[in-house]
Amino acid sequence: MNYADIRPIDVANGPGVRVSLFVSGCPHRCPGCFNPETWDFQYGQGFGEEQVRSILDLLRPGYIRGLTLLGGEPFEPDNQRALLPFLHRLRQQLPDKTVWAFSGYTWEELTGQSRARCEATGALLSAGVMFYISLFTFGLATTITEWRKIRAAAWQKILYTFTFPLFQFTYVPIALVALVTKVEWRPIKHTAMSSEKLRARLDGRVNNQELTRF
Repeated sequence: MNYADIRPIDVANGPGVRVSLFVSGCPHRCPGCFNPETWDFQYGQGFGEEQVRSILDLLRPGYIRGLTLLGGEPFEPDNQRALLPFLHRLRQQLPDKTVWAFSGYTWEELTGQSRARCEATGALLSAGVMFYISLFTFGLATTITEWRKIRAAAWQKILYTFTFPLFQFTYVPIALVALVTKVEWRPIKHTAMSSEKLRARLDGRVNNQELTRF
């Protein structure tokens, strides 16, 4: 497998600060592609042990959230076969780092019968599933331990447990904005009131100062 570029700092292709590997070779040739030079499977340089070690070293700092695979087409069978051993090493050495992949293939093509499917596809896809499961597990533990403190109906608490991993992706635009403008984090004061006090406030029977004492 050849690769076009390795970006040591990337905030545009996934959540947080990441390392990005642009692989070479893509059969899709999408109109408006940002990297048409990567369509050629021979473009760039060969991907070998030197590049593997370099990327692993780039991923070690705590502020690096994970690795993003794009290109080019990471799920082109020849690229899958080259990436899988590397990703196994990444998972063994840096299990806390996330892995994102951008592909022109649909989920149905990758999980069904298509030219993209090969002996390495299942293992590559399982990495994404495990990422969701890890976030879901964290959300589930939080929901259980904080059940009484979460002010929502029981069905909402259960629903939020499943949507928690998706909520984490909202930090992507926050990270992008923080890179181009000054961001000041301020704690948000949260308050709560009983339904009776809320109804009284709406009716104008209780002033705001009294409502803060509950």
